[in-house]
Amino acid sequence: MMRPSDSQPSITGRGSFAQHLDAYLSQLIQVSNSIRKLNQMVEPDDEERCIGFKHRQLHHQLSGDGLAVDKLKGEFPEFMREALNLKKEASGEMLQWSDSEESHLGVLHARDVGCHYPELSDDSIVSALDLHGGEGWCQKCPACKEHRPDFSVGKLNPFSCWRRGHQSGKLGFVQFSSLSNSEGIISLQPDRVLAPPALRALLHHECSEITLGPNSPISTVGTMMVAIFIIDDKQSQEDRLVEIKGILPAQLLVSRHIDPSMNRDSSRGEKYSDKFPEMVEDLLDAIHSTWKRRGPSRDSRGIIGVALVNNGCEYVSDGGLQSTLGSFGTTNQIWVGNYDAKKLANGFRESMLISDSDLRPNSAALYVILDPIVDLGVIEQ
Repeated sequence: MMRPSDSQPSITGRGSFAQHLDAYLSQLIQVSNSIRKLNQMVEPDDEERCIGFKHRQLHHQLSGDGLAVDKLKGEFPEFMREALNLKKEASGEMLQWSDSEESHLGVLHARDVGCHYPELSDDSIVSALDLHGGEGWCQKCPACKEHRPDFSVGKLNPFSCWRRGHQSGKLGFVQFSSLSNSEGIISLQPDRVLAPPALRALLHHECSEITLGPNSPISTVGTMMVAIFIIDDKQSQEDRLVEIKGILPAQLLVSRHIDPSMNRDSSRGEKYSDKFPEMVEDLLDAIHSTWKRRGPSRDSRGIIGVALVNNGCEYVSDGGLQSTLGSFGTTNQIWVGNYDAKKLANGFRESMLISDSDLRPNSAALYVILDPIVDLGVIEQ
């Protein structure tokens, strides 16, 4: 299988990095917009109640009875209070009356949409509409320890609700790219997007410039993620140099282009080590803010987790990058995990392109998990 570093020419230089970053983020926004459109047509969960709910929503939309969340939040509870002449507790009573067959978020109980926030109980009077926006539970849920990914057991999407769980596997995607160095200069190189069939078809129609990879198990788990391969070109160049230096003496050849004093601690490598954590931090900050502002839901938390998978990359092993990721996680209150590629389960490594044929030795990969939240109703632009 083709590695992210094999498909396109490198773009180098600080200015070029920033310019290419804009294109990279634009691609991410296009994917988000396609997910938003697809979410209006398909169900995020494969349970029968969710399928029925989405069918009823679609029927109301086609009949001209829009279900815009922004309008419902302000108008529906007030309308019900006036029409039924009820007190403030009326909406709570209606939640107890509903039988999960309603198509309106204001009278659908949170438990009926699979909400598994730790504070939810059988006695909680919370509608599915209450979960949208503000200080609702959907804003707080990703910070729960129970809802963290764990690569060591192959858990990518720890949610089971309709908004983030995506059990139907129709809305997930993985965007691949790589960061590499050439003569101490960092380059950002986009590659391809893996997605399930319905999303692939929409992306092909809406964004023909995006390179789409083949269907893959990675895209069926409902995870929304960007994978950034860290390519240590300096290490590869030095390995080739050692090989050449070993061949020349055996053939009684001398090359004036090879300096015997060259070693692994070259200034080029030091410059790369100094720049790299800064570049990664800039990239993560840009992805985080972009997904918060332009993700498929206005409730999006941006990045909710970062997994660093190392396959012998020295710039990861020296701790500088790990420190940067730790600081990023603390600042943004997100989960950060560090893994040795060789200690992960073989099936998981293959599905995540972590095998040696994809994540080659002396390389590493950042798997940046984006908030997969979508809206149950239609959010007006």
